Amino acid sequence: MPTDKLNLDFLPRHLTLLLEQEKKSEIQALLSQFRPEDVAEILLQLEEEQIRQVLTWIDAELASELVIHIDSDYWHELLTPLNETRLVEIIEELPSDEAADLLNELDDELSEKILESQANSESFRNLSNLLQYPDDAAGALMNPDIVYVPESLNTDQALAMIRENIESFKDINYIYITDEKQRLTGVLPLPSLIAAPHQSLIEEVMSRDVIAVDVMMDEDDVVDIVRKYELMTVPVIDVHQRLIGIITVDDIMDVMEEQADEEAYKMAALGDPDNQSSAFEAAMARIPWLLVCLGGSMSAGTIIHLYQSTLEQAIVLASFMPAVMGMAGNTGVQTSTLLIRNMGGGPTPRHFLWRMVLQEFRTAFVIGLLCGSIASSVAFFLFHANPWIGGVIGLSLCLSILFSTFLGTSIPFLFQKFSIDPAVASGPFVTTINDSTALIIYLGIASAILPFLH
Repeated sequence: MPTDKLNLDFLPRHLTLLLEQEKKSEIQALLSQFRPEDVAEILLQLEEEQIRQVLTWIDAELASELVIHIDSDYWHELLTPLNETRLVEIIEELPSDEAADLLNELDDELSEKILESQANSESFRNLSNLLQYPDDAAGALMNPDIVYVPESLNTDQALAMIRENIESFKDINYIYITDEKQRLTGVLPLPSLIAAPHQSLIEEVMSRDVIAVDVMMDEDDVVDIVRKYELMTVPVIDVHQRLIGIITVDDIMDVMEEQADEEAYKMAALGDPDNQSSAFEAAMARIPWLLVCLGGSMSAGTIIHLYQSTLEQAIVLASFMPAVMGMAGNTGVQTSTLLIRNMGGGPTPRHFLWRMVLQEFRTAFVIGLLCGSIASSVAFFLFHANPWIGGVIGLSLCLSILFSTFLGTSIPFLFQKFSIDPAVASGPFVTTINDSTALIIYLGIASAILPFLH
């Protein structure tokens, strides 16, 4: 398949022209020349109705390959309007775990209608079983379409079995071994099986040190296990230790991407956009933390009002309030983000976190000195302020940065102590607190020093 960048650049134009001329067979031939990953990316540049036309006119196998590589966030919007018969054809070509995900993305009524219409199909009965598992369980991630090797076979018989079911093993580097009751008993890397002596019993060459996950294990725990043991695939077992599926690395990467998205949403206080189908729901999810920000801003306004007489004595101080608040807020967010990232990346030794906190304070001190010196120089040379006023600005900026670092490191620990996700300690929360404290430090120092300058 060619992947020439020039050909791909012109693909949308060719595709649009063929769609306008309704040349279905030529669309199939054109798209078959390229990798599905590239075509899926190109398709998203077209209008929704054009994408649906393409998925309807090409064969079901190619359509399923394209659907897999289109972000699942778009599945509902793009695929729900498709003809039910066409949806069934695409679903039948998908791996079971991807097919279950697709059914989950469709309207409940449509999914149930498809499952009921295909009740006599064995593949759709398997899908119904997969859909019974919670969305965040290992069972929802696994692919049940697996071929396992009985431990009673020898190596030649196992290789013959793999050849007969080569499609099931094309993306698998490990062979999972079971006993007569389908209980998982061992694992054998495919290269080791190929290199094993002829007629050797599988149970003699396999490794019994196999890592498996329970079908109801939370997907986040599955990711932790895959990371810890650096697995490419992980077998899934039921309560009777029977092998019922495997989870592959692409499914794990999807979960890791979801985790990263969730952390980003938490740190921005956005809630979960997947559960916000309307503008009102989105507003209700975001407004609690925004109200905190509003309260913080009003507090900052109150602080400024209390120090009004100080500002009247040296109006130049007002010019540097945005800089003091901005630097303090940004420094606090940077510090809390680094700390939260290390707290959330698996078990971390406490002494490592404290060492990191000390390093952050050293960094904040250097940043404070540099920014304070720059602010003092600007106040003196550009605003022609009293040198003492410049000193007040530089000192308060330095202290604000140090204090914001203290808040950025202490708030995540405090939230964790009370079993609150530390991710919400970043972003709006830290920034709001830092704005107020920075103003108090800035105007407080100015109020203490100004009387001695008159």
